[in-house]
Amino acid sequence: MRKELEGIRPPEFLEMAAPGPLDPAAKQKVLGQIARANALIITSGDQNKLLDVAQDPEIKAAILARYEAGVVVEANDAGSIGMGELAVPAEEDPTIVDGEEVGTRPGLGLLPGVLVDTQFVRRQRYNRMLGLLLKYPDRFVIGVGSGTALILRNGCEGEIIGGVNSGTAVVITMRTTRAVTPGKPGRVELVIARPGNTFDCAFIGGR
Repeated sequence: MRKELEGIRPPEFLEMAAPGPLDPAAKQKVLGQIARANALIITSGDQNKLLDVAQDPEIKAAILARYEAGVVVEANDAGSIGMGELAVPAEEDPTIVDGEEVGTRPGLGLLPGVLVDTQFVRRQRYNRMLGLLLKYPDRFVIGVGSGTALILRNGCEGEIIGGVNSGTAVVITMRTTRAVTPGKPGRVELVIARPGNTFDCAFIGGR
């Protein structure tokens, strides 16, 4: 990223936060970086490392405060998985639909009630998120395909851009319209959107 910005922006334009675990001095430095940032970029890698740091109450509150103040938060791949209320911290068996077999941990909560997953098509993550939707019927799933970006404004207004590969350039959303009970099968609504599509809050169930 620094190389791409060379000659366009000064070196201090981009600051990298210290990796966790954070000692008290490093934590204060990160809090200062968050407080003065014009944008927060959460890169790909290991979502557990992100969440280990971001679950610190002060850091989590600082990120949320900047987000609510209108600062752009960009998350890529594994970073995106941590944006919802719950996050999936590891790979799961893609051949089963069972939310009890899918581990979760608290996410950053920038998108309340939402479960976010990435590389949705290429890594066959539909089943694990469908299982979680059956377990948590009050949640809403957003699955983003590889090479595709979902831009949200005001929480749920936005557009889909990108799409390097037409076979994976898709955003799939799912919500439960009728929960599974012993006496009745459930019902899930699925919406498929491609780059160039725009949407309003109705797109994600009015959230």
